[in-house]
Amino acid sequence: MKNILILVVAIFFTTVSKASLYLEPYLGYQMLNTDFTYGTGSAQGTPAAAGALLDGQVLKLVNTGVVGGLRLGYKFTLFYAALDYSTGTLNYTVNAPTIAGVSISTTPGSVKHAMLGLTAGFKLPIVRPYVGYIYEDQMVGSTSTTFGNGLKAGISFSLVPVVEVGLEYQTITHTKNVSGGTTTNFDATQTYKSAKTSGLQVTLSAPLSF
Repeated sequence: MKNILILVVAIFFTTVSKASLYLEPYLGYQMLNTDFTYGTGSAQGTPAAAGALLDGQVLKLVNTGVVGGLRLGYKFTLFYAALDYSTGTLNYTVNAPTIAGVSISTTPGSVKHAMLGLTAGFKLPIVRPYVGYIYEDQMVGSTSTTFGNGLKAGISFSLVPVVEVGLEYQTITHTKNVSGGTTTNFDATQTYKSAKTSGLQVTLSAPLSF
């Protein structure tokens, strides 16, 4: 047992001593679907009845657009870990439930999508699998901002030296909305009891280590 412990410690310090700076700028095209599930607090349409009529119904948004990002951290031989930040503008279309007496806007629009998290993975000769935790996700609209957190997983393939193409899956649980300085947590008594976003991101990146 003592010999095993010594070996583990030796491997750890050898790996740390070989750490190099990891830098990965990337461009991504996001294709995300957001589901807002109504609670009982909606005042759309006929105020006295809208909450009960909409409760449990789902408002669907389809979001697409280009984001730019950067991963910055350390590479330890084949393993790397990095802070991961991306931002860009997504255009969305709306698919609303059809309920008599309730009027819901389906006007298309856009949001600024910003994401901050941690990513870790293995840098192999041709393929690079990775996973990530989304610490804070923001969907910034014209009048309000929706916050959440979630997970991501992806895989990238080398095209030519230093250039990779990848596919990433994201899933985000939105927790609150901030509008006019007022914070509203999603729950059954509010306009929306829950909100979730999931979908894919195609990436083109240039992972570097120094």
